[in-house]
Amino acid sequence: MLNEVQGRRTAMKKWMWSMSSLLLCLLWCSSLRLQAQQRVHKQTLLSEWILTLDPWIVRWRPLMYSLHSDLARVDLMVGHKTLKGWYNYLYYRSDSRHRKWLGYRTDYNFRAWKNRFFSKTELRYFAGLNRLTQPQVFLIESMNLQWQEVNAGILAFYRETLRVGAVFFAGPTFKIRFSPRGGIVTAYTYDLLSQDNLILGLVYYRINLKRGKAGAYSGEPQHPLVQMDAL
Repeated sequence: MLNEVQGRRTAMKKWMWSMSSLLLCLLWCSSLRLQAQQRVHKQTLLSEWILTLDPWIVRWRPLMYSLHSDLARVDLMVGHKTLKGWYNYLYYRSDSRHRKWLGYRTDYNFRAWKNRFFSKTELRYFAGLNRLTQPQVFLIESMNLQWQEVNAGILAFYRETLRVGAVFFAGPTFKIRFSPRGGIVTAYTYDLLSQDNLILGLVYYRINLKRGKAGAYSGEPQHPLVQMDAL
């Protein structure tokens, strides 16, 4: 049984490294083509509150605003840690155009080099809750290197909407923590399928609850190196 579990972990690590190498190659190849193209810039700002009580986690995004389209959205996620590195969420979204989604999100987190390297693979599926809303599928990959209070890396995400089409954004990300509980994340990404750029800005704050010996809870944060999964 132990050998089988170790074999699965080894296979998963190989798959993660293969995915990382593929994304790096795509980013390098696309950057050569994109430098000479005139692109449309889009900007999105969002905030996120994260409440964790191991193995449960709640993520609330009270405002996600797209400046280029004057579109606002609210996200709510309730998740559970099932295995080491695996998280599963029930996900609800609603925007200012009266579209509503209910979906499922699953994450796999991989860390190496004493938590200095962090990689996340994320899959999302959403079903529309009214006639205005089309089903969506997301595949998101991020990789980051940590140095003290700063980390940098790359972000790539693919989104396909039924009867609308697909986008595939990829580009560099940068994150800085202003405290052990909160920080700012930015990303400058290119859509490899169109002429668009997407600039993301995220402000997040994390509250970590722990069960004490007497059964009480406290808001003590986790070690900062564990807090590299804001997106």
